[in-house]
Amino acid sequence: MGKANSQTNPKSTNNKFWQFRNLADDDQKAELLLYGDISERSWWDDLAALGDVKEITVYINSGGGDVFAAQAIGNMLERNAATVTAHIDGLCASAATIVACHADKVVAAADGSYMVHPVSMGVCDYLTAEDMKNCLKALETIRSSIIALYAKKSGKTEDECAKWMDETNWWTATEAKEKGFVD
Repeated sequence: MGKANSQTNPKSTNNKFWQFRNLADDDQKAELLLYGDISERSWWDDLAALGDVKEITVYINSGGGDVFAAQAIGNMLERNAATVTAHIDGLCASAATIVACHADKVVAAADGSYMVHPVSMGVCDYLTAEDMKNCLKALETIRSSIIALYAKKSGKTEDECAKWMDETNWWTATEAKEKGFVD
């Protein structure tokens, strides 16, 4: 038997967690689907290819992923001249909340879920004590930047946002709205 190729195995050719698309009936609007784990891949060319649009709608159903990729996506969307609306279609968790917090407006489906938790880091290597200290510094820096973003979005204090993260919280759409994460 031969090996499966891209024509017989479509999953292998479309393993992106994102999909940008201009709407055919309106060249002033575009959509971004963030479905799946956010990772460091070359999505930025797709964002740039949208051109000048007035509105970008981001549809989110993601358990999170790479914090730095989420920050980059969120900041690029925030810098874009378009009005950005995030729709939480199912789950908006972990790093996906970073993207949502950069949107001008966040809308959640009535049965959507929102989750925040402590920052974590995957380490698959032998580390010295100094390496471990540097990992802890990195975690604290990442935690601080996310807390500041959450406080900015929610209008709550950084201490309150830090407490929510440290506890790990799962919220319904209504609870996320009460906390200030959904508009």
